[in-house]
Amino acid sequence: MPYIKSEAIILAKKTFGDADKQLVLVTDSDTVIEAKIRKAKDTKTRWACVTEPISIVDCELYERSQRFMITSLSLQKYYSSFGTSFEKSAVSEFISEAVCFFVPQDMEESGIYELLLNSFECLDASKNPFYSMGLFLSGFFALLGYPIDTQYCSLCSGSIDEGAFFDYGSTSFLCDVCAKPGMPSVPGFAIEALRRMQYADWKNWEMDEKLVKGVCTLLARALERKFEKNLHSTLHVIGL
Repeated sequence: MPYIKSEAIILAKKTFGDADKQLVLVTDSDTVIEAKIRKAKDTKTRWACVTEPISIVDCELYERSQRFMITSLSLQKYYSSFGTSFEKSAVSEFISEAVCFFVPQDMEESGIYELLLNSFECLDASKNPFYSMGLFLSGFFALLGYPIDTQYCSLCSGSIDEGAFFDYGSTSFLCDVCAKPGMPSVPGFAIEALRRMQYADWKNWEMDEKLVKGVCTLLARALERKFEKNLHSTLHVIGL
């Protein structure tokens, strides 16, 4: 069976038996897979220090009957800052959990590798960890096939620059005429913040921390409701 060489991001690790680990990887071909690596739990082996989430690695995979075994692994980059900041650690855990929850394994999801790479680079470099979370969530909705229009009402195509209401069911904005009672209102400056997140130019962002956190809360709740999966434990740790 074929050997596959790939650059990958380690999202999570699981124990497997007495000595092995099972890693959740996102490869540079945009596929989420689980792969076993033997004897990685032994701290004396060469594998022990290169299997930590969140790491970028070069790996060689052996595939048999749609099961993967890691035969070679080398570390490209480990985001050490995530281990020294509680908020960065929590946001990286949220991003990893969201991908593991919502992206089916062994299925290609075009753009997921680049989105994760950009999000983790942002998280590593930015003073505000929620920039990374907003960057990830706004791109994640588009990647899953539910891009959020920040220009017009999804029903009547009217402008929403001055503010709108958010429909969790359709993950879209509605103007005050089309909105239904009970929908959360979103001011125009928050919609503008989301618009800037969608363009992913985080190095030039200068936004209020509470504003970014509010937009992230809206998007995280929308993700939960859209797919009926609960991320509450992780969100609670982050403070959303």
